[in-house]
Amino acid sequence: MPPGQKSTATSVVVSIGLPVFNGADFLTEALESILAQDFEDFELIIADNASTDDTPNICQRYADRDDRITYIRHPKNMGRRKTITMWSTHRAGHTSNGPHMMMSWHRGF
Repeated sequence: MPPGQKSTATSVVVSIGLPVFNGADFLTEALESILAQDFEDFELIIADNASTDDTPNICQRYADRDDRITYIRHPKNMGRRKTITMWSTHRAGHTSNGPHMMMSWHRGF
């Protein structure tokens, strides 16, 4: 599959949501950790809440190289709750929707 083209398969088991805002300092480590798992039957949906650091570049770079990753960027900061809602709405309407879902974070809260 060409870089940047997303799979349309409906067989993923887990949908992982990763809301992020200005997470460049920890994002690469978080993404590498998710991608290094033995279990590979997942989709990762990154919901960027209008980051102003290097987060968009990092997210796009990972989305371009792994077709399991979808990167959504909101043009203005909506707050954490609306960012999570954006992820879940995207999950329900536009992705392969695994029967299981989980949230991941780029850093601890």
